[in-house]
Amino acid sequence: MKGLKRGRLRMAVITTAKYLAPEILGEFSQLYPGIDLALKVTNRDRVNERIQANEDDLYIVGHEPTDLDAVESFHFAPNPLVVIAPRSHPLVGQKNVPLEVIAREPFIAREPGSGIRDATLRAFDAIGTRPKIRMELGSNEA
Repeated sequence: MKGLKRGRLRMAVITTAKYLAPEILGEFSQLYPGIDLALKVTNRDRVNERIQANEDDLYIVGHEPTDLDAVESFHFAPNPLVVIAPRSHPLVGQKNVPLEVIAREPFIAREPGSGIRDATLRAFDAIGTRPKIRMELGSNEA
């Protein structure tokens, strides 16, 4: 962005990146005060649609799209999956609990179209099982 004095930067991010994007945009805004910023926060499917339609200048996703040849991507931050349970749950405190064991427990998942949901289901698919999804949430805050 060397030499850029004014303009507009449009950015779309997956919902989990909404915690990271304001910090990035804040630093960018200080470096380039003449550039207006627009941020769209949505789920992975919608971000992929925006990428295909070339609606924005920059995207943050959890997993790089594999079906888009004209897109250049790079990894810049870790994005681990972790399991969370109530303190009273019998598995709390155990190390390296196998996914087969977790698959037998009631599971809360993000909505279809969420990158986190897809990554979670891929992890279970890799061992030939599925979680017992008891509830679906439409956001991280739900």
